Amino acid sequence: MNLGLAISMLAGVALATVLVVHQGAGDVLGMLATLGWGFGPVVLVHVVQMLCSAFGWRSLIDPLWPRPLPILLAIRWVREGTNGLLPVAHIGGEIIGARMLSFRGVRRDVAGASVVVDVTVEVVTQFLFTLVGLTLLLLGDRGRDGTASLVAAVLAAGLAVAGFVIAQRIGLFKLVEHVLDRVMGKARWLSVEGIKGLHDAIQAIHRRPRALAESAAWHFLEWLLGMVEVWLALHFMGVEIGLRQALILESLGQAAHSAGFVVPGAIGIQEGGLMLFGTMLGVAPEAALALSLTKRLRELLLGVPAIAAWQLVEGRRLWQRRPSSRPTTGAW
Repeated sequence: MNLGLAISMLAGVALATVLVVHQGAGDVLGMLATLGWGFGPVVLVHVVQMLCSAFGWRSLIDPLWPRPLPILLAIRWVREGTNGLLPVAHIGGEIIGARMLSFRGVRRDVAGASVVVDVTVEVVTQFLFTLVGLTLLLLGDRGRDGTASLVAAVLAAGLAVAGFVIAQRIGLFKLVEHVLDRVMGKARWLSVEGIKGLHDAIQAIHRRPRALAESAAWHFLEWLLGMVEVWLALHFMGVEIGLRQALILESLGQAAHSAGFVVPGAIGIQEGGLMLFGTMLGVAPEAALALSLTKRLRELLLGVPAIAAWQLVEGRRLWQRRPSSRPTTGAW
């Protein structure tokens, strides 16, 4: 971890701690405790979300690499776990995902391109999901005051997303190929040993609109299921809200989480965002913070085994590539 990430993480932890203490740590933790066995269904919903995201990824890569869905689901699990729990600035998991695909025999350019376009589709559908949530917020009786800055932020994010999509089409990744070669050369543990042809592979996927549309449908369903996770968590805590409110809270909360990418795990940013938007929707601050802590616990439950699995794969690969201690005739 470099100094900047360390400082941002400490600042995020401090902010989250201040918010919890200010609202009453006993109250927040008490609400979290009331979740009880309801934590199981909350985790299960997120597993279904990961399955949807794996289907979305397979839509992009299936004609180029038709393999069983469980492989993509497992790699997606590792992508999410590393991004959520490690200080990798929300991109390390994607690089690891491309690397693990290359372990399975996928050409490196195809592996990298599938991850890049998958992330792009996911970001575009998240933006649409945020627009739905913001529209519902503006149409409701609550939260109309003070939303001008929120609308401006969402529109700015929309321009950034559109710019990223356009940049892919006009050749941005010609430059990225060169940059990533240098970055990965320094970070050998992330290296996929070169990604020449990434731009051409990305263009090949973009020329398949049906696959893009299918991937977008799966990813949008993934975001919608987050609404169910929020509703379930609050329901088991004894806080009753409608699905409309749950959608607004999840969509804007996820937008805040994404905006906090400079902080590992968006620590503090997620908590502040859920508390702010929850208050606008009539959800008590301590309930919103308990909801955020529920998400953190779910990240730990799923993320720690994912990181362990990744390390096992990397360790086994290193072991298999070690020089044999016995005399050979050139075999390894």
